[in-house]
Amino acid sequence: MSAAAVAARVETTARMPLGNALQLGPAVWEDVQAQAEARSPFMSWAWHRAWADADPDAAASTALVLRSGTEVQAILPLLSRQLRFHRVPVRALTWAIGDLGCPDQLDVLATPSADVDALVPELETLEWDVLVLSNLAPGAPVAARLAHALAARGHATQCQPLWLCPSLDLLSDWEQYLASLTRSRRQSLRYMEKTLRRHHAVTITDYGEGGVGRVEEGWQRLVTLPARRSPASPVHCRARATWGAVAHHTRPRWRARRGVVRLHLRRHALLLPERS
Repeated sequence: MSAAAVAARVETTARMPLGNALQLGPAVWEDVQAQAEARSPFMSWAWHRAWADADPDAAASTALVLRSGTEVQAILPLLSRQLRFHRVPVRALTWAIGDLGCPDQLDVLATPSADVDALVPELETLEWDVLVLSNLAPGAPVAARLAHALAARGHATQCQPLWLCPSLDLLSDWEQYLASLTRSRRQSLRYMEKTLRRHHAVTITDYGEGGVGRVEEGWQRLVTLPARRSPASPVHCRARATWGAVAHHTRPRWRARRGVVRLHLRRHALLLPERS
């Protein structure tokens, strides 16, 4: 094998501000995402770009970028936050985008051939007590590989189910959804729909129409909703509604810990909860 071929296969991990990772461009992110075993729009370049433009915390976020030669094989955006772990305040690394917008079906953005083990040494150079990667896709294959890689370096891991989450099949439009309901339920929703339109101007907008997408505009509307809701009647964005049949899956979470939790965490820990 030639020296050039060997050099092309050398895997390196670089740590950089998320802004620099976004400057790699949407084509690089989308190429990795197209090969990923688990895919979610919340893992995309467009979602991270819109979040970075809207959230002042984005300036403090970082990204681990794994390359094989010149080819990007994994991108892991992270942000350090203060969380409570077993009632103890700890430094936690989480998804950079956090929980705003209720992202789900997440996994570490990586190709199937990516050597996730190579992320761990660079990950260990960061300041953290707990690593929390939440809202995982069922199975989350790359997050599981990352947990195994951390375990191989002395971090204890644990997979713990949290709760049952509904999985809903999409129908093509609202009318098809209504047709799938019982007569009484359909009439009830029709009445609520008429009441809504009687008192408010209702517009349905597809921010991905035509394949071009208006993710940034949709994001800005999303982040303004909490400020506009009534304090007396809070609306919690915890479930994403789609129409169709419901199937239940048990969502696990990964937890890894090394050392003892007493008054504080003495060593690093990994916590990968999975919920929606």
